Amino acid sequence: MSENQTLFAALRDVADADAAAAIERLVESGADRELVRINVLAFAAAHGLDEEATIAAFLHAAQLGIFELSWDVLCPTCRGVLDVTASLKDVHKAPYECALCSRSFEVSLDEMVEVVFTVSPRVRKIAAHDPGNLPFWDYYRQVFWSSAVDLSDADLSTAKLDEADLTGAILTDANLEEASLVNAKMRDTQLDGVNIKNANLTGADAPGLKGGPTGGLSKRYFGKGDVLRNAALEFDSGASVEIESLFEQCSIVLGDGTELVVGKAGVLSGCQIRGAGKITIHGKFVERESPGIQGVTQLVVSSGGSLVGAVEQPAELTRFAFEPGCMLRMKIQGKKDRGAERVAKGGRNR
Repeated sequence: MSENQTLFAALRDVADADAAAAIERLVESGADRELVRINVLAFAAAHGLDEEATIAAFLHAAQLGIFELSWDVLCPTCRGVLDVTASLKDVHKAPYECALCSRSFEVSLDEMVEVVFTVSPRVRKIAAHDPGNLPFWDYYRQVFWSSAVDLSDADLSTAKLDEADLTGAILTDANLEEASLVNAKMRDTQLDGVNIKNANLTGADAPGLKGGPTGGLSKRYFGKGDVLRNAALEFDSGASVEIESLFEQCSIVLGDGTELVVGKAGVLSGCQIRGAGKITIHGKFVERESPGIQGVTQLVVSSGGSLVGAVEQPAELTRFAFEPGCMLRMKIQGKKDRGAERVAKGGRNR
């Protein structure tokens, strides 16, 4: 029997069976980032376990040497780790400085200190055991913010987060005004209520622009002054999206029933939209590749709007409405046929 098998056999003897089994699965097959600064309450909730039994199981695991226990001092604004101590008595009373937020904070045990667990290197070696060799953003993700990046309500205005790996992060109601997120990885990121006014999302991989598990209508607003280039955006079913920004070379996926409004100041240049959503264009849309719009259930171009490109209809056909004065240069086609270029009634050639 290997040393790890012996340790987990001992854990099963003293801990709740379900909690012990979940811990063993985590250590054996979890990703490296899942084994750094584990929040026990979050772990229990994710696995449907009893909180008290899970806490007891992790404490037993730490006594056996499966995990290392530490006390983290967190920034109350961005939730970054400001200090790591082996015991609560080592948390000092002097104010802590957060370099990211450029602020200092008096310690509050309720709001700023949490107990976390990291797998022991004797049980499994992970990248975070040698943080000095981690790439810059892997360090921030696994060591500064850890794997569970919860930035709800965080004030990250003007923050420089270029190429940040924010996969699965929680940014609900966060302030990202004028932040730089060039080439950031934002798959499955929760961004309900986030403020991204004048944020730079050039090249951001953000198909995770979606609502959280509570459901309801997810609203997204891209205001004047925002510029997105080469971004991939995906919006969940039932979302409401308004664009008053400049989008260049972007790919947009709409969930069923998603309403996308291109405002009067909105310009989608060299873009592509697909999915069973509804589109209203008051500004400008110019396709990147034909067909530039695919599978939408409704397309409206108002009197001040313009559209240049092909529209590929779904099997149930798209509902069109073109107000007098709109500017169109478009093709309407099915998935297999290539319809002739046409100008809708009430519209005019550009």
